[in-house]
Amino acid sequence: MSQISQTEDLTDRAVGNLYEVKVIVDKTYGHAAYGCATCCGFGDSPSMVYDPLGVDLDATSTQGVSDIDFCTGGTVSVTEFFPDANWDTADHAVATASGPVVTGVAVGTTGLTTTGTITIGNANAFRCPQVQASPSGPANVTPTITSISPAQGLVGVGTGVTITGKGFASGATINAGSNISVSSVSVSSSTQMTATFTPKNSSSAGGNQGVTVSVPGSQPSNSVNFYDQVPTDSMITSTLLNYAMNTTSNPACPSGQAGWYRKVQKITTDQNTPAGNITANGATISETLGLTGTNQLNLSAPTPFAPVQTSGGGYLDDQFGFCSPLCPGSSGQTDLTEVFTDQPASGGASYTLKAHTLAYTCTGDTDNGQ
Repeated sequence: MSQISQTEDLTDRAVGNLYEVKVIVDKTYGHAAYGCATCCGFGDSPSMVYDPLGVDLDATSTQGVSDIDFCTGGTVSVTEFFPDANWDTADHAVATASGPVVTGVAVGTTGLTTTGTITIGNANAFRCPQVQASPSGPANVTPTITSISPAQGLVGVGTGVTITGKGFASGATINAGSNISVSSVSVSSSTQMTATFTPKNSSSAGGNQGVTVSVPGSQPSNSVNFYDQVPTDSMITSTLLNYAMNTTSNPACPSGQAGWYRKVQKITTDQNTPAGNITANGATISETLGLTGTNQLNLSAPTPFAPVQTSGGGYLDDQFGFCSPLCPGSSGQTDLTEVFTDQPASGGASYTLKAHTLAYTCTGDTDNGQ
């Protein structure tokens, strides 16, 4: 009996002979025979999988070797034909190799080589040549960033940051993308750098921005995010309404008029979810104050006080006050509405925040803050 078939020898990893033959089966003596074969080896130019191979300082990365499968035309791994003992780096002061696993010793670039024997694919029957191949490629040991502190800053305002990591050296540069201007770069040690980040004063510059460090002769480090905060909202944490009549307290009122002095504690927040407090000391807040209500009590024009920003957490102790004639005998109510507008110190865009409504009632010469 005979049958036309196509068979690949899967037990021979290196050669993988592909047979396209007439198979002859001898039923009398129980054996089969096939004829011509094609060698399913690889191409004659194996190459490193990663070119270059990136390696973090004091960390490891694994390289590999790939080649073309002669019969399928696809790219396959041939790393198994390159023994561990045959891998090495040109400069052990930069990186070392234990088989295809490379360890970063110092920031820089070195060559990585290996040698192995592969079988070359061949269309000629019964001929499967083997050749020695020596693929090579560079290995770049890069600096490593582990943290940036603080990890966020307000758009339009310069923020001093400390970058911690490994492999920093004199001449190191910082790339924070097009939305952050970097200045005052200083290398304190091989593990610490300082700089000033000034995010572009635009809401479109908000969000995470990738930061990398490069030293002369190396590729950029890993990327770590710095978050550009855009003033988006505000919240009042407490209010206090003080009453003073014809005194020199703030505000000082003319004779015969009473003064109401509102002290507001608030924090401005960013666009993140959940929202984060904005604590940059380089920004200022301007505000407008409007009064509404059915009984204005002949109030004079309100005069907002200059906002005061503490160094603790956001914008606090914002205050305003006004003077008016003494309260009439009947009760009345005035609604006080603040509209906070955040204006970063560098100028340019401003950001309108939430309008807060504050109210009080007045009876006789006393008042009750609400």
